[in-house]
Amino acid sequence: MKKTAIILGLLVLINVSIFADDDYDSMPKNAITLDLFWLPTSLLVLSDSDFTGGMFWSTYIQYERHITEGMSLAGNIGYRSIGNIDGYILSAVSLEAHIRSYPGGKRIFFVDGMLGYALFNYTEKGDNPKNIFSHYFKFGGKLGWRIDFGKPGGFILEPSFGYYIPVGRTRINSIEGDGSLNDFFNFWLNTMSEIIIQGFVVGGPQLSLSFGYRF
Repeated sequence: MKKTAIILGLLVLINVSIFADDDYDSMPKNAITLDLFWLPTSLLVLSDSDFTGGMFWSTYIQYERHITEGMSLAGNIGYRSIGNIDGYILSAVSLEAHIRSYPGGKRIFFVDGMLGYALFNYTEKGDNPKNIFSHYFKFGGKLGWRIDFGKPGGFILEPSFGYYIPVGRTRINSIEGDGSLNDFFNFWLNTMSEIIIQGFVVGGPQLSLSFGYRF
């Protein structure tokens, strides 16, 4: 009797394990998402009148691959720009690597860590045109939710929010170093420009509503 009970117990455990593995193996492990966002620069409360009438634009495309039930790796490429097409344009192309953790293993709520690189470009049109490039590294994180339409797999929606910290600097206006009023003015312009670059173009708050497909 005891031997029979032990054998039945082992069979139940093996059966549960097999079905659990089958359930995980049948889950979609890949996802491609796209994030598009635009906003008039007047809503960003920018004090520089040269940005009036401009646009803030952000787009990212990402591929994600599940490594385990509760963890995935992802990579994306993105583009952000802000400014007036007839005057100043601040833009950045980014490459990012992400690691995601899904607490509970349900692939719904996720915590996302990011490490990336951005190539920044400042373009100024007019009588004295400028075209300046600089490099930034960035890191940060975000929280988000994955919403499946129907059973797992197919179309998804991912709202998320977070913050990215950039490391780098861009000097748009040259400083001669003679202590003149012009030097102070250029220093102030560089500082204000850097706040916009780091806070909106390269890093800063990250609010997104991505949509895509799981397979």
